[in-house]
Amino acid sequence: MSRISTSWSIVLSFLALLILNVANTHAATKTPEPAICDSSSIIATTPEQLLELANCTELVGDVYLNNINSVELNLFNVTSIRGMFQIHLANNTQRFSAQNLTSVGGLFMVAGSIEGGSNMEEISMPKFNSTAGLDLTVMPKLRNLAFPSRINNPNPAIRITIMNTGLESIDGLNIDYDQIQQVYFGGNPNLKDINMSLKQISVNLDVDGAGAKPNISFPNLEYLNTANIHDISAAKFPKLATMGGALGVYDSSNLTTLEMPALTQIGTLTLSVLAIANNSGLEDVIFPELQSITGGITAENNKNWRRLNGFPKLMLVTDDINMKGAYTLVEFPMLYNLTGNFEIDSSSGLSYGCKDLEKMNTDTSKPFVCDPYGANIFRPSDSQPTENKQSKDSGPLTGPKITGIAIGCLACVVVPLILFRFIAGRRRKAKLREKDIYNRNWNPVDYGSRSLPSSRAELPPHAMEGPYEMPPAKIRQELVGDIPLHEIDGMTGGKRSMDVSAMPVPDSPIERVSTGGRFDSDVSRLDSDVSSDDEYNDSIAHAFGDPENHTTTPKNMIS
Repeated sequence: MSRISTSWSIVLSFLALLILNVANTHAATKTPEPAICDSSSIIATTPEQLLELANCTELVGDVYLNNINSVELNLFNVTSIRGMFQIHLANNTQRFSAQNLTSVGGLFMVAGSIEGGSNMEEISMPKFNSTAGLDLTVMPKLRNLAFPSRINNPNPAIRITIMNTGLESIDGLNIDYDQIQQVYFGGNPNLKDINMSLKQISVNLDVDGAGAKPNISFPNLEYLNTANIHDISAAKFPKLATMGGALGVYDSSNLTTLEMPALTQIGTLTLSVLAIANNSGLEDVIFPELQSITGGITAENNKNWRRLNGFPKLMLVTDDINMKGAYTLVEFPMLYNLTGNFEIDSSSGLSYGCKDLEKMNTDTSKPFVCDPYGANIFRPSDSQPTENKQSKDSGPLTGPKITGIAIGCLACVVVPLILFRFIAGRRRKAKLREKDIYNRNWNPVDYGSRSLPSSRAELPPHAMEGPYEMPPAKIRQELVGDIPLHEIDGMTGGKRSMDVSAMPVPDSPIERVSTGGRFDSDVSRLDSDVSSDDEYNDSIAHAFGDPENHTTTPKNMIS
């Protein structure tokens, strides 16, 4: 029994060690729980740094994979990236895979090196369905895309750029944006068809099909701002109704028909143009619903476009129509308002100008306008018709016209009256001033026995009788004329009864003062109010009467 017990003990110990070893091994190889990695910017430049992202399910911030030296780039567990996601490829990278990635909050970009090229051949993102924009550039070996889910975005998208790739089709690129700013295709020599389900392109559509000459189709597009289309074989825009800017179709030798069946307007707020040039295979241009162009039309070097009759409803063009070609038929039956020149030159010998355009016009209910020197001003297409087509400026008197005429007549009456009153007033004032000068009363004025008509000091009688010594302070007071009367009375004493009429009259105010005694003073103070000979004579006349008649008794001497 003891031997059996020992055997069982050994077996149990061995099993315990085995279980412990398995548990430790499992714990060592167990992958940590995926987590949210939060950073404003996540940059990986080595394979080791890329592996660290395998523990993250969500990356918060912008993610950059820059020149990682690896044949394959793989994000195993990442399901969403909230910021931008940019991959700058190393030359040896051939595949990129993100099997669980569903959304990128910003722009998603994969770009090869312009200098060294790229060997990228495959991009696999089976669950990817949301991004603000997509850039695929400089990957000449990339043939196909595997984006089976439809790609959309709740907000207006930024752009789609497919440039310098080896793509043969974009059928695997299921983009379904309602609105996007820019779309660019260029340098894709193997891309024969471009078909996208977009509804609005708010800035620009640019297609350069050099090498491939693709067929382009935008079956759901309703609004397009501007478009530059080069080297294509066909263009289909069945629902396009409005263009905010210019439309240019160039260098498309394989294009035979250019048709916009629903387009009604080209250009809204800015001066635009419909430009069709260097399309050697073009035979027909059909815009059956086009009514207005805020801008002009230019066409040149479309040698097979002979029938210029594809604008049956065009009524308004705010710039020049300048077309050169081999036209044999020219028709603009509804064009009545052209703020610019009308010039069509045909190698077949036909030439058209404004007079020819007027003859074509069938809508005689509206005033015809063709202005070779137009100011490129938008003229509304609903201009009021006139009864007599020859007198374009005549018309019924409406409310604004009557108001303008009344204001003009009133101004013709009021303005002359105001001018007349102003001139008459100035003349009247001039006459009054002249009358006041020549009719002024210059007779002497009696200001009383103790005042003079100027600031000169009044002279007491003792100042004219004999030498008299006066203190300097009193002299100053006497000069400025502020000696109190009782002091003057005290100075004269009993000398009031003297006969002043027998005294000789001084010849000047200075002489009047100098007779008072021996003193030197600034006599200019006495003459501070006299600025001319006339004023000097006036002061003598007022103080002593007429200086030529010496028998007159001075009026201002103290009696």
